[in-house]
Amino acid sequence: MDSTDKKILEVLQENALMTFKELAEKLSITSSPIYGRIRKLQDSGIVKQFVALLHADLLGKGFIVFMNITGKDHHSDKRNKFVAQMEKL
Repeated sequence: MDSTDKKILEVLQENALMTFKELAEKLSITSSPIYGRIRKLQDSGIVKQFVALLHADLLGKGFIVFMNITGKDHHSDKRNKFVAQMEKL
């Protein structure tokens, strides 16, 4: 990975929807090598995937938490009490 690849990664992190042409213009290189470089970055695993970052507040989701909790007591009344306390948070 050279300095051009690093610049490509920087730009893609800001806007992964940028076209190859726009990316080439921004980096002052031709567009044909851009495609090949991005493909190599994907094939090598450096670029794992392109994703959309969502605005949680606009979706009515302040934040999302994933937890794995192990309890000693699995009786339904204890579990229900625990779940009720978690829902308050």
